Amino acid sequence: MKKHIPVFFILFLILAESAFCASIAKEDIPPDLTPWIPWVMHGQEEQLCPVFCNNAKAFQCAWPSELRIQADKDGGTFSQQWTLYRDAWIPLPGSTDLWPEDLQISGSPATVIGRDQFPSLFLEAGEYRISGVFQWKEMPEMMRIPGQTGLLSLSIEGQEIPFPVLDKSGNLWLRKRMSTEKREDRLDVRIFRKITDEIPMKILHRIQVDVSGQAREIRLPHVLPDNAVPLSLTADFPVRMGADKEILAQVRPGKWEIRMESRFPKPPAQIGPLAGTYGQEVWVFEARNDLRMVEIEGPDAIDPGRTALPEEWKSLPAYLMDKDSLIRFKEIRRGNAEPAPDRLNLRRTWWLDFDGKGFTVQDEIGGTMRRSSNLLMHPSGILGRVTVNGQDQLITDFEGKAGVEIRQGNIRVIAESRVENPGSAISAGGWEHDFDSLSGTLHLPPGWKLFAQSGADSASGTWLRKWTLLDIFLILMISVATLKLRSPVWGLAALLCMMLIWQEKDAPRFVWLHILAAFALLRLLPQGKIRSIVRVWAGVAVIVLLALSIPFMMQQIRWGMYPQLEYPWKQYDLSPQTSRQAVSDVLMKTEAENVMQSAEEYVQAPRPSMKKTDKSIEYYARKKAVFTQDPNASVQTGPGLPAWTWHSADIQWHGPVNRSQEIRFYFISPAVNLILAIVRVLFLALYIYGLLNILQWWRRSGQKLTTVNAMLFLG
Repeated sequence: MKKHIPVFFILFLILAESAFCASIAKEDIPPDLTPWIPWVMHGQEEQLCPVFCNNAKAFQCAWPSELRIQADKDGGTFSQQWTLYRDAWIPLPGSTDLWPEDLQISGSPATVIGRDQFPSLFLEAGEYRISGVFQWKEMPEMMRIPGQTGLLSLSIEGQEIPFPVLDKSGNLWLRKRMSTEKREDRLDVRIFRKITDEIPMKILHRIQVDVSGQAREIRLPHVLPDNAVPLSLTADFPVRMGADKEILAQVRPGKWEIRMESRFPKPPAQIGPLAGTYGQEVWVFEARNDLRMVEIEGPDAIDPGRTALPEEWKSLPAYLMDKDSLIRFKEIRRGNAEPAPDRLNLRRTWWLDFDGKGFTVQDEIGGTMRRSSNLLMHPSGILGRVTVNGQDQLITDFEGKAGVEIRQGNIRVIAESRVENPGSAISAGGWEHDFDSLSGTLHLPPGWKLFAQSGADSASGTWLRKWTLLDIFLILMISVATLKLRSPVWGLAALLCMMLIWQEKDAPRFVWLHILAAFALLRLLPQGKIRSIVRVWAGVAVIVLLALSIPFMMQQIRWGMYPQLEYPWKQYDLSPQTSRQAVSDVLMKTEAENVMQSAEEYVQAPRPSMKKTDKSIEYYARKKAVFTQDPNASVQTGPGLPAWTWHSADIQWHGPVNRSQEIRFYFISPAVNLILAIVRVLFLALYIYGLLNILQWWRRSGQKLTTVNAMLFLG
């Protein structure tokens, strides 16, 4: 096997180099390896299309010619030539309401298939002439044209339309907005470039093209700097790269943009002068100080904010370049003695167990890692499952701390863990890393309430957080008024009662102010009409108080005994942890089947007959494909995430959070809640009794009992 493995890799590298415009062309591949090209490139045909090379023309994989449309009152026809370098879907003019008929492919009938709201054809690599017919009773106002169409010719009732109107939505107007005026053929080109000083050095080119006149094919020679190798070329119209690296494009009137990326095989000491004649250009430079530090010499620096650069480039240093300019790179230092710090952001979600003995935690970490090569959990947590950029990771031990290895760069991590003993101080971030920002949500099961927290900058939903200055002021008013009307003992009872019930759901609050105000006025007002009105006010307030208090006391006892009745419409899983084992088994089985199928397809791909000694290549390919994703690897599936939500609190930190910061939650358990519910009911009943005993004074005053007075007294 050792004898044949290098042959396989050599062939693959040769083809890869050929696909990326290196000096090795496909004809330079040794004859003994040529029969293996279809097998090696099975499923990778796009790597060879397009091929940007200096010694051969380079095209897109699908290159259309001019689309010719002829329309009259009864119907229309279309025709177009296509050159395909790989199997591809070809969109046709028309839509679901205007379907092409009698389709011919190089003289042979074909069937149209609907795809992406367009009539389409699937063709193998080759050259084809496609034609078809449209039938209508009345010429439509517009016809939909595929976005891949560049050149367009329109004839209506035998009359050529020199400037057919094709809007931005891809609609070709047939009956309206048809222009016959003559327009000057003009072409304005403006180029912006961004140099990225990475390995290899890359240049991103943004070529803005302003076209007027007729639709036509344009050529843009000498766009690339010397020794630059093109990597990609994209636009919203047909575009390709021909010999000598010139860009060929089929354009219509309007403003368009061509996006191209290129690289240098070796780090250049300078770039320029440019051979093109496109006027002055604006270049920006994106440094990578973690790789090397360079100083730019040669061109004039300009303010990027005063240019037409793309917005995302205006934060970079900008330079003015023309055809005679040189941009030189003076290397100051290679590598980065002090790498940039890790920049991570964390979003945590805690679920408290129903018995209150632990948390299930989900962490969402995003950002950039530059210094660290692993992500380690704080000892207070038990790491159960980690995915990095959507891939499950194997959790390993790093000197007694659980974690996963992380490749440096942009990351998105989702982790699931357990934290025991939630009543004690726990790590705020939960990881052995500092975070630029941290926020989270705490979910509490039925019967549990968050009294307070310490460690975070703010937390909504806590009992202490609910209090406002207005609440405190009103409670003091009620207590002082009761003290004045009754006695200091009843004033203290009012204070305790209000503190217990004020923040509870459906508790009577403002009705106390009406009762106390009415009773106070009754002490001062003489007999008369106003006093009678105040007596009615007091009676109505007492009735409202009883109507609010009796249901409140009943629900307090009921919710204290059965807290899940507080929100009967909510659905939640009664178990504190949801097992993922069944789901994991299905996923593992599916993954294993997919991997084995991939390996089988890879080995059974079209290839020439092998000699007996070449069986080792087949064995190696099968082995390599299988171990790419080992179906037998035991990746941790974690504790499972609860699916319920009940009471929630949002936790916020305003600023960076280091690994040493802690947070502590103070909970009110279901048992304590039941006791508090009973105490609330007792104090509320006691305070109502004491407050309404003022009526005894009213009765002793010798006044005649009216209907309202009787209701007030009996209440």
